[in-house]
Amino acid sequence: MPGELVKAKIIDVDGGEEISVMFNPKEYSIEKTVNWKDHPTPGLNAPPQEFTMGQGRTLSVELFFDTSYNWSDVRVHTQKIYELTLIKEDTHRPALVKFEWGSLSFQGVITSLSQRFTMFNKSGEPVRAVLNLKFKECEEARVVKSSPDRSKVHTMKQGERLDAIAAREYYDPSHWKTIAEANDLEDPLSVPPGQRLNLPPLA
Repeated sequence: MPGELVKAKIIDVDGGEEISVMFNPKEYSIEKTVNWKDHPTPGLNAPPQEFTMGQGRTLSVELFFDTSYNWSDVRVHTQKIYELTLIKEDTHRPALVKFEWGSLSFQGVITSLSQRFTMFNKSGEPVRAVLNLKFKECEEARVVKSSPDRSKVHTMKQGERLDAIAAREYYDPSHWKTIAEANDLEDPLSVPPGQRLNLPPLA
């Protein structure tokens, strides 16, 4: 007998939030690119290939959303996925995500999102939407430059340490003292989750 229906979901790896799709996709595609370049060799019809680097896989999937059963705004559901593409205040980048469905578990970042709205209620609000998503595989997501020359605000997470924040933001864990002094922390080893810290620019 068929088992219980398993819904596909997108997980915000940074924050832990799970977003279940409204309808499971009809299909998905996974691509893998390997970079090679021609190695110039005179006298050959086809030159030898020189390996340069591998690329993470890409996952493409189309998701359908429909709230025409009660004519409510479908963007209530699609907005959650859109927000995964926005830069977060604490990480200074969009979310690291995971797409899970049955035996598929694909971790990476969203590199492309298109939203197509196809039906509307009397108020002009969309009630049907098709989202096309493309993910690129990765284990972690980094910021190329953390801009230690400008002030930032960081919200502490459970288990975070100041030296780890300093290593990420200033490329030097010893700058935990800079963070502690800027925020007048009495106990730098015990900063509660949720506390907002000012990350000052380095002099």
